[in-house]
This record gives sequence, structure tokens and C-alpha cells, in this order.
Amino acid sequence: MNTLTIPQIFSQLSFYQDHYLEIIQDSAQYFTPVADAKIDLWPFAAKQLYLGDLLQLWFAEKWLVEKERQFSFEVFLNMPETRPKELIIYAISGNLLTGTNQSKVWQVSSAQTQKLSVANVSKHYFEYCALTRPKPAKVAQTGWGIL
Repeated sequence: MNTLTIPQIFSQLSFYQDHYLEIIQDSAQYFTPVADAKIDLWPFAAKQLYLGDLLQLWFAEKWLVEKERQFSFEVFLNMPETRPKELIIYAISGNLLTGTNQSKVWQVSSAQTQKLSVANVSKHYFEYCALTRPKPAKVAQTGWGIL
């Protein structure tokens, strides 16, 4: 199984959007590893993030870096705000008790990775925990081992 990189995913993001439902339903595609994509928050065990995890979090707009919002008449009048998805989280590490963290994000405009501290990492961790995943493909076993 090939390991994808974040630049590879974003260079073909429209493909992943078009095939999103197929990917999240097929365990072979869902569990494609992504280099450097992980959650490592103390006191929890570190977890590898897979292609299907990231697509669900990104397309549901769960792992976007929120900028402080300024008051605007559009918000006041309850009009939808169009804001670009500029910074997208793909890895979080840190300590839930102290609140220190070092997150990796993809900056869309410059097509580069950045490191920054993201507020409320526990929210991002629990959004990850709430994902629905397909069951991994079963491996046939015999009395002599795995086929």
C-alpha cells in the first residue's frame, strides 16, 4: 500500500472530492496511510491518520484553523459568510493538560506546510474520535498461519 503525502492529496483534491463516498466506504482506500498525519496528544496513545479520516474531517470543515471573526453586517443580517479554507490541519501533537500543542497545517495559498499552535486541540481530538470508519478487510487464516 502506498503512503500518500499531504502535497499529493492537495494536488489532486478535486479527485478526492469526486470520489469521496467511494473512498470512505472502501476499507482498502480509506486506510491508505498519509505521511506525517497523526494525533499525538498526551495522555492518549498516538494515532496514525488515514486518507479517509482526513477527508471526512476536511470536507466536514472540522479541521480548519479558525481565524478570529470580525463583526460584519453580513453576519448581523444572518447572511452566509464566504471565507476561504486557508489553513487545514493534518497533524496535532501536544499535551491536553497543559494546552501546549504543535499542529501541522497545510496553507492552501502557498501550498506549503506550516507549524502553529491551534486553540482547543481537545475539540479536534474528539472530532477525530467521532468519525465513522469502514471495517478493515478480513485476513483469511488457516491452521498454519495467514494466507
